[in-house]
Amino acid sequence: MTSPANNPLIGIVLDGRYRVDSLIARGGMATVFRAWDLRLERDIALKVMHPHLAEDQNFRARFRREARSAARLSHPHVVPVFDQGEDQGYTYLTMEFIHGRTVRDRLVEDGAFNLREALQVSLAILEALQTAHEADIVHRDVKPENIILSQRGRIVVTDFGLARAIGTSTSSTSASLLGTVAYIAPEIVTVGNADERSDLYSLGIVLYEMLTGQQPHRGELPVHIAFKHVHENVPAPSQTMANVPSEIDSLVAWCCEREPARRPETAREVADCVRTLLAELSPAVLDAPPLPKTDTDTASIACPTAEIVRPVLPLPVSGPGSTPAAPPLTDAAQSADETHPAEAEASELPPLRKAKPAGRHLVRTSEAKPAKQKPVRRRAFLIWLLLLLLAAGSAAFWFLLGPGAQREVPATVGLELAAAEKSLTEAGLVTRTVSQFSDSVPAGAVISSSPEAGKEVQRGSTVTLTISRGEQLFPVPDLQGKTREEAEKALLEANLQIEILPGAYSETVPEGTVLQQREKGQELPRGAKVGVTLSKGRQPIEVPKVVGSAESAARSAIEERGLSVKTVSAHSASVPKGAVIAQKPADGTLFKGDSVQITVSLGPEYVSVPAVIGKRTDEAKAELEKAGLAVKVEGVGGFPPVLNLVQRQSIGGGEKVVKGSTVTLTVV
Repeated sequence: MTSPANNPLIGIVLDGRYRVDSLIARGGMATVFRAWDLRLERDIALKVMHPHLAEDQNFRARFRREARSAARLSHPHVVPVFDQGEDQGYTYLTMEFIHGRTVRDRLVEDGAFNLREALQVSLAILEALQTAHEADIVHRDVKPENIILSQRGRIVVTDFGLARAIGTSTSSTSASLLGTVAYIAPEIVTVGNADERSDLYSLGIVLYEMLTGQQPHRGELPVHIAFKHVHENVPAPSQTMANVPSEIDSLVAWCCEREPARRPETAREVADCVRTLLAELSPAVLDAPPLPKTDTDTASIACPTAEIVRPVLPLPVSGPGSTPAAPPLTDAAQSADETHPAEAEASELPPLRKAKPAGRHLVRTSEAKPAKQKPVRRRAFLIWLLLLLLAAGSAAFWFLLGPGAQREVPATVGLELAAAEKSLTEAGLVTRTVSQFSDSVPAGAVISSSPEAGKEVQRGSTVTLTISRGEQLFPVPDLQGKTREEAEKALLEANLQIEILPGAYSETVPEGTVLQQREKGQELPRGAKVGVTLSKGRQPIEVPKVVGSAESAARSAIEERGLSVKTVSAHSASVPKGAVIAQKPADGTLFKGDSVQITVSLGPEYVSVPAVIGKRTDEAKAELEKAGLAVKVEGVGGFPPVLNLVQRQSIGGGEKVVKGSTVTLTVV
């Protein structure tokens, strides 16, 4: 895994506006960064979806719709969504950056909440949910990680609508959502439907965990926990914590009813109950530190003739002064109430206060007095005993050796675990589960059964169900510095594929070597593509043409392209002083840091004309040419020379002229 400092997103700017500064957290479906809004100059929280989600066009469309819906929510307890976009292959949204910690962090660091804290946090969540539900937005992922406690005492809920976009994506996302299975409502497990009451179930689980410091349902695999949500009631917090009053047990039981119809219909109803509890419970109860129940506490309330009665439908009160209906009693409780009313009243837990949902009742059943039995004649007894033995023997033969012993294994492939177990139980078979990853079967569904469907087996035989854990995610290897062949091999070994992105020049990474990779440090499903940028080697630089330019201009033109300048000087009769006479190379390409040699003019060169009058022609000519001058010879009056002696020279001896000038000699 990549360390936070090496995350490939750190330092980049999305949409030319959001600079990614540091990693905050990484979850099953997105990574959250602290970023800086360059336009508005403020800190923001930047949530970037994992690439295997963002590659799905349908997901991106749903994500945009849900982000727009969430952005319309305005409430003090809802983290506002600022923006949503896609850039450089990343799908993201931006939110307000909250300085604080999540409820999960608070539970890990400090343990269970006291009652006042737990109810205040719950009330804030309920008010946020009320606003969302009235806008037809169901959160679907209420959990401690999505509740933030700011440093200024503000309580906010985040990720509204995101779970809906994720939950309707590919099967790989199902595995991600099962990471929050500890808070999932039973109806989401069984039929996949969620409404406002599903959020209230999750809120009840969060309240239970805040009060006790632990989740109510635990298991080795997510499917085991989901099974418990469907088939087991959430226990009362008071079974774990000694100082939780019965009113709170009733509140948790009400929210966590397995049947949605038995839960409260709106968040407003539950919020009203919580406000009443905060107002009417004494400060001593509300502010008492969490007190785990000991073995002694448990023993003191144990009663073999008592049972806990779960409320059928606790009724909250909409206004002050009204009284909730009491839950129906079991037959044993009714008998106790009719026969020994004083005893039944004394055995109940403290009754609920006004304006709260009905609680659980601990009812003692009266001890029944043995009735007088009429004498039974021995002969009749033996006859009945014989008949019973015959019936038992026949039943044993039918179920153990006869036709009743055989069962046909029902078809379970593709079913959710709960439905598959129900089918096997009805067939008189025992269920055993194992799990494995699957690229095609959604998480929590049956991949196969052993024995297979349709096989005849003995009643009571064990059928092993293989349950899907969803798509397996594989860590992306570090490909930096590898050749293309080496990168392809490493990705193949990691069950991933390579995607060659447009190359880029590099002054340090050799040509054909991996320069950058897009999904570095992430985990992707089997066969997912990893974007790789290969180095094109050093970037060739075209040599500018600077002959005739002034030296300063020529130097700037060369250095601006990353090349260096080497200067030599020379005289030139045709090129002004300070201008470039020549360059080397004159054209073509070089690499960064290579040098271009320019020759800078010193202007024309002057020489002194030798005095050659009276000298022989050949001697005078040689002396002038040695001085760098050109020589022209002509006779006197147009006659050819006879003596070959210089009579006159056109430029007098000792004069300064430009080197290369012509001196005419008149010879006799």
